[in-house]
Amino acid sequence: MSKEQEERFLKLVFDNVGNRSFCAHLRHAENPNTALYAMEIFAGCGIGIEYEKYWLPYATVGASIVRQKLTKDGDLSLGEALRLSFDNDSGNAAAIARLKRIVGCEDSVELCKVLRSVLKLIESRNLGQFINYAGLLKQINTFDFNKDFVKLQIVSSFYKKDKEDKNDVKQ
Repeated sequence: MSKEQEERFLKLVFDNVGNRSFCAHLRHAENPNTALYAMEIFAGCGIGIEYEKYWLPYATVGASIVRQKLTKDGDLSLGEALRLSFDNDSGNAAAIARLKRIVGCEDSVELCKVLRSVLKLIESRNLGQFINYAGLLKQINTFDFNKDFVKLQIVSSFYKKDKEDKNDVKQ
């Protein structure tokens, strides 16, 4: 997927979070059984609707944005948000289990299905900070081509705080 499609889609979503019909269609898109409601939105942004792997990343990210009613993008990476959801403890067994589940994904469709529950968990924790959805969408869209690099990005951002804390101790 092109960067222009990603930017166009995210702008459309952030601009329409107040539109109840638009938001309902995007929330339905996250579930493949009711995704038909949002195909017009995806097609309007130039997103392929022929195969699930083309539109599911947009549905996953878009549904998360409209559930939170965000009007602008955040700055947390997925790994950071996951860690912060568990009291900033990267040693938390539940957080590590979810991280392992994300890292165990083999393609972008599986990743999106796993992210549905992870993003809902992160949203429910109400961190006061929000995920960088542009970065997340880019990671999902490149997952099939550069899976190992995306996995390393997520894992390193999850453990980033521990590394910074250890560097502070050494100085």
